[in-house]
Amino acid sequence: MSQFFAWSSEWLWLFALILTLPWLIRWLLPPAPRKKNTALKVPFYNDIVNLTNKNKQLDKKSHWKIQNLAWLIWLLLVLAAMRPQWLGEPIQIQISGRDLLLAIDLSESMAETDLEGTQDCQSEVDLERTRSNRLSIVKSVLSEFIERRKGDRVGLIVFGTKAYMQTPLTFDRMTVKAVLEKETFIGLAGKKTAIGDAIGLAVKHLRERSQKKQILILLTDGSNTAGKINPLRAAKLAKKYGVHIYTIGVGVNKICVHNEFGSHLEETSFELDEKMLQKIAELTSAQYFRARNRAELENIYKALDQYEPVKEEYKTIRHKTPLYPWFLGIAFFMSLILLVLQIQSGKKH
Repeated sequence: MSQFFAWSSEWLWLFALILTLPWLIRWLLPPAPRKKNTALKVPFYNDIVNLTNKNKQLDKKSHWKIQNLAWLIWLLLVLAAMRPQWLGEPIQIQISGRDLLLAIDLSESMAETDLEGTQDCQSEVDLERTRSNRLSIVKSVLSEFIERRKGDRVGLIVFGTKAYMQTPLTFDRMTVKAVLEKETFIGLAGKKTAIGDAIGLAVKHLRERSQKKQILILLTDGSNTAGKINPLRAAKLAKKYGVHIYTIGVGVNKICVHNEFGSHLEETSFELDEKMLQKIAELTSAQYFRARNRAELENIYKALDQYEPVKEEYKTIRHKTPLYPWFLGIAFFMSLILLVLQIQSGKKH
C-alpha cells in the first residue's frame, strides 16, 4: 500500500472457493460406480481398437482443452466475485469535522429584486440593467461559500410550503454547488414558507451523526406561514442535539425605483420575522444576520467562514477503479469458446 498504485480486493476470502467448492461438490456427488458386467468376446476387437486409436487421441486432447478451459472460466468468475479494484495515487484531504447544512427559502417572495436596488433614491442607477431577484443573488454568493468549504460535509435543504433534502451531507462540494445552481428555483417547494419543517428536517439528518460540529445556516425572507412544526419548538430540538442554527434574513421594506419620470420609493413584498430568527439563533448558541443587499450577504458568508473553528486534520484517500467487469467479460468470451468445443466434440461422436 506504500506504492502509488496498488491492487486490492474487497472479498479476498472468496479465493478459497477456487479449490474448495469443486472438491466439495465432487465429495458430495461422487461419480456413479462402473458396472463390471461380462461383455461378449469379439474376435476382431483388436483390429477395431487399432482403427479408432487416432480418434481416441484426438478425443483426449479435446477433453483436456475443455476441462482446462472450464477451470479457467471458474477461476475468472471467482476473481470477479472477489471484487478486485485498482487503487490510484494517495491523496490527502483536509478534514474539519463539521457537518454543514444549508437551508434556502424558495417561496414566491424570493422573486423580489430589492437586493441590488438602492434605498435612499440618491444614487443613480443604470436603467438598462436588469436586476437579479433575491434567489439569484443568494445562489451566486452561496456558490462561492460552498467552494470554500474544504474538509466540511455540506448538504442542501430547500423549503417553501414543504421542506426537502436536495442533497445529503457530502464532501463533494462541486455536486452540491451544481444542484444549487441548476436544480434550485422559486416555487420548487411551494409558495409559502415552512421554516419549522426545514429546521426539523435538518435536525433529523444531523442528529444521526457523531460529529461535534453540526451547523445549519438558514436563509429566508419571510415568516413561518406553513408546515407542521413550530420554528421555536424545532430550535429547542436542535439545541438538544447540539445543532447550531445561524439565521440570515434577506430583503428590504422599500426600494428606490428609477424610471423616465424620476425616482420614487416603492414597497416590496417583505414579511421578515426578525424576532423569530433572532430567537432561533439565540436558543442554539449561534447568531442572526441581516442582509439588505448583495454586499452585506457576501460579508455574512465571509464571516461564517471564521465561525466554529476546529482543529485541522488530514485523511488519505485513494481513487478506486473496479476491475471485476474485465474478469466477467473474459469469462463470457471463454464460455463461448467452450460451447464451440463441446459442439465440435459432440459431432465427432
